[in-house]
Amino acid sequence: MMKGNVERVRGVTRRTVFLLSGIAIAVIAAAVPHSASALDHCGAVSRNEIWSPFDNPHVLTCDVTVRNSTLTFEPGINIQLAEGVSLVFSTGSKLEAVGTAAMPLTIIGATRTQEAGFWGQLRFESDSLLSRLEYGSVVGGGDGGVPMVEVLGAGVDMAAMTYRLTEGSPLAFDAGALGPSLERAGSATVGRCEGIDFSAVGENFIEIRAGKEIDVDTNASWSHFCIPYRVDGTISIGGADEPTLTLNPGVVLHFAAASEMIVGVDAENPGQLNLNGSIDEPVILTGIEDAPGSWGGVTLTEHGFGSFLISARIERGGAGGRSMLIVEDPNASAIDIILTEAEAYPIEVDAPSVGSFFAGLYAATEPVVQGNAIDRILIRADFDIDITRSAAWGRMRVPYEIDGDLLVAGADAPVLALLGGAELWFGEGEGLTIGHETLGAGGFEVRASAEAPAVLTSEEDRPGAWRGVHLVSTPDPVLIEGLVIANGGQGGGPMLDWGLARGTLIRSTFRGAEGYPIALPLSNIAAIVGEELKVVSNRNHFQDNGVDRVLVRVDGPYGERRATWTSPGAPLEFDSDVVIAGPGVPVVELYGGLSIHMPSGGSFIIGDTRETRAAVRLFEDPAGDEEGVTFRPAEIFSSWSGIRVIEGSTFETRSDATSLGIRGPYGEGAAALSVESGASVVIDSGGTIFGEGGDSIGLHVTSGGEAALHGFDIRGHRIGALASEGGRYLLDSGWVTGNADFGARNLDPTICVTTNLIWWGDPAGPNDPSDADDGCMDAANESGGDTVSDDVDWSNYAIDDELTPVGGIVGGGKKIFMPVGYSS
Repeated sequence: MMKGNVERVRGVTRRTVFLLSGIAIAVIAAAVPHSASALDHCGAVSRNEIWSPFDNPHVLTCDVTVRNSTLTFEPGINIQLAEGVSLVFSTGSKLEAVGTAAMPLTIIGATRTQEAGFWGQLRFESDSLLSRLEYGSVVGGGDGGVPMVEVLGAGVDMAAMTYRLTEGSPLAFDAGALGPSLERAGSATVGRCEGIDFSAVGENFIEIRAGKEIDVDTNASWSHFCIPYRVDGTISIGGADEPTLTLNPGVVLHFAAASEMIVGVDAENPGQLNLNGSIDEPVILTGIEDAPGSWGGVTLTEHGFGSFLISARIERGGAGGRSMLIVEDPNASAIDIILTEAEAYPIEVDAPSVGSFFAGLYAATEPVVQGNAIDRILIRADFDIDITRSAAWGRMRVPYEIDGDLLVAGADAPVLALLGGAELWFGEGEGLTIGHETLGAGGFEVRASAEAPAVLTSEEDRPGAWRGVHLVSTPDPVLIEGLVIANGGQGGGPMLDWGLARGTLIRSTFRGAEGYPIALPLSNIAAIVGEELKVVSNRNHFQDNGVDRVLVRVDGPYGERRATWTSPGAPLEFDSDVVIAGPGVPVVELYGGLSIHMPSGGSFIIGDTRETRAAVRLFEDPAGDEEGVTFRPAEIFSSWSGIRVIEGSTFETRSDATSLGIRGPYGEGAAALSVESGASVVIDSGGTIFGEGGDSIGLHVTSGGEAALHGFDIRGHRIGALASEGGRYLLDSGWVTGNADFGARNLDPTICVTTNLIWWGDPAGPNDPSDADDGCMDAANESGGDTVSDDVDWSNYAIDDELTPVGGIVGGGKKIFMPVGYSS
C-alpha cells in the first residue's frame, strides 16, 4: 500500500522479499525466535517508510542504513536488533519515533534475555537530519563498548526515554547536536531525570564529541539528567548569530585530557557561555581524572559577549600550566563560583575584564579561589590601555597578581576603585599609572579601612621590588583611604608619585619603599596635609621606608587662599625654596606635629612682594604632639637658609597655639628666623631656635620688621638675636645661651630692643661690657652669660634656667616694644 512517497510496511508474512525504495531487503530466517507476523529488516532504506506495530517485532537481522529519507516508528512499535547489529541514519535521513504513554516504543536486543552490549547502535551520522525519539525505551546496545545511541548530525529530539543495559555509555553526541537533542527533555520543571532515564549502564555518563572548528553555532541548553557528561575534545562556541550555550543546574562536565572549552571563536563568530547553576545544584566543570591539570580549562575570549557564570565549580584544570579559567571577555561576569585544584593559576583575567567579572564575587561567603597550586588571580596588563571604563576591584581573599604595567586612562576618564580587602601584587619593575598625557585621563579611589585595607605590594617581599603608583592626569579628586602600599619605588623613585591630581590621602600605611614613600607638587600639598588630617584617626603611617619623609616638589609659589597643613604622619621634605605668597593674601595654618625638612641652601619664605603677601599661623596639634611645628635641614650635615618673613607678611600664633622649633645648621651668615620689610612675627607659645655653632644668627629683625617671641630657647649661634635697620624685637621669658659673639645685639641706635625674664647662662645676667648712655641700659654688667650690645634693655633678667626674676634693675627709660596681638 502506498500513500504519496511513503510506504507503510504492515500485514506481511516473514520470509517474504519486498522491494523497498528500489532496493531489495531480504527478509531471512533468523536464529532468534520471533512471531509468525514479525518483519525482518536488513540492508538499506532510501525512501520514506513507516514501521507499524502491527508487524511487531521488527527484527534487524543485519545493519540497516537509512539515506535521504525518513524512517517513522509508530506508537507501540517493538524493534529488535540481532547481535552486533546497528540502525544507522546517514546522509539526509532522519528518524521520527514518537510513542505515547499508553503505547511506548521499544528498541531491544533480539534475544530472550536482554543483556548489556548485545546489539550495536542507533547511530545518526554527521550529515543526518534532526530526528525525534519520544516515549520509549532503548535496551541492551553498545556492543564492544560503543555508545548505544550516537548522535553526530543535526540532533535527535528526545523526551520520556529510558536507556538500559549498555556495555559502554548510553548516549553520545556531537557537541552541536546535544542542545537540539536534549533541550526539550531538560526544560521540564520536574522529572528531568525521569525524562531521560538511565539504569544499569556500563559507563555512567553521556559522551560529548568536540573538536570541530566551531562545535556549538546555535543557541543550546544542556541539562542535568542525573549522570555527568564526558567531553572528548575542545568545545568551541561561536557563530554569526552569537550563540549562547547554557549549562543548567546540576550539569557536570568531565573533560578528557587536553580537552577544553573556548567561548567566542573570532570576530565573525562570537559566542556566549552561561553556567546557570543553583546553590543546591551547581554546574561543575572538572576532569575525568581526579588530579590537578587533568584537562585544559575554559577560555572566555575577547569575542565573547557577556558570558555569565553563576553557582558553578571549575576544578582540576590547567593542563600544561595554562590557567584553568581565562577571561578575555570584558563583559563576562560571575556569581557564586569556586575555582579549585588547578595545576597552576586557577584564573587569568585581562585587566579590562576584572571589574565586570568579579563584581558579583566580592561578597562571596566562601573563598572563590581555594586549594590551587597557585592561589592567586593572574591579571594580564599588557594592553595599550588596561582599564578604559570605570571598575571596582574588591576583596577576593587571594591576591590579584599583576602581569605587566597597569594603565587606567581614556577619553571618559575611567576610575579604578579599590575596595577593602583587594590585594594587588606587582612584578619586578611594574607599576600602576592613572591617566596619560596623550591617551586620556583616569581616576583612582581607595575606599577601605584599617580592618580591611586595600593592598598594593610586590610579588617579592623586599623594598623597591616594583615601581609604585603614578597619578598623572585625573580630572576628579582622588580619594585614598585605608590603603597599604609596600615595597615600591624601584630605582629610588617615590612609591606613590601623586602628580597634579587633587584629592585626599588618609588612614593609609606606607612601608618598605626603596626611597621616598610619597612625592607630590607643592601646589597639591593639601592632598596629604589638609583639613581631614586634623582628625587624629585619619593620620597615615610610615614604616621602614628608605627615606621616611614625604617629598614635596616645589612647582611655584603657594597661593591657596586658605590652607591647613597638618602632619601626614611623616616629615615633609621640600626640594627647593618654599614661597608662600599670593595676591589674595593666602593664610596657611600649621598644626603641631608637622615636621618640615628643607634642602641644602633652601629657605622657607612667607611673603614675596607688598602685593603678594601671606600669613602663616601656628595651631596646636589635635593629637597633643609636644614637638610642635619644626623646621630643620633635610640632610644631617647639610645647611639651609632658615625662615624668612618679608614684605608685610605675618607669622604668628593663634589660640591653642603650638611651639615652634627651628634647627640648623644654616648657611654662613644666614638667620634661622629672619623678619624683614615690615613683616611681623608674634609667637607666644614657646619654641627653640638652635644653631650648630657656626656663623648663623638665631633671630634677625631688619628693615622695619617686628618680632615678639615668648618662651624661646635660642642657642648655638654666632648671634642669638639681631636687630638692624629699624627692626625691633621682644624676647620674653626664655633662654638665650651658648651664642658665640652676642646673645642679643642691636645695630640701630635709634631703637631700643627689649628682653624680659631671659636666662643668659649666668645668675648675674648677661655680659654687657658697655656702660654707654644709650637710653636702654646705662650700666655695664660683667658676667659669664651671653653678651649683649648697646641699645638692648635686659634689665628684668632671670637668675636661673627656671626663669626666676631678679627684680630691682631699671632700664634706661625708652619705650618697650610691645607688638599688636602679643598676649604674654
